[in-house]
Amino acid sequence: MPIVIKLKKGKSKDDVIGAFRRACMEEEIKEKVESKVAFEKPSQKRYRKKQIKDKLNQKARRKAAR
Repeated sequence: MPIVIKLKKGKSKDDVIGAFRRACMEEEIKEKVESKVAFEKPSQKRYRKKQIKDKLNQKARRKAAR
């Protein structure tokens, strides 16, 4: 899906660039491109997914402790 950012009246070019960057981050474009460019070993994939899972679990435990 293409990302379209329109220049609104009263907005600077820097604001538009920031909006574009945020839209790219939401769509996770950088991560998709990096995953296609470089080969990642299966063990590295498992390790990365485990790290993300652990981080989310820690966050949930901290939230529940409040």
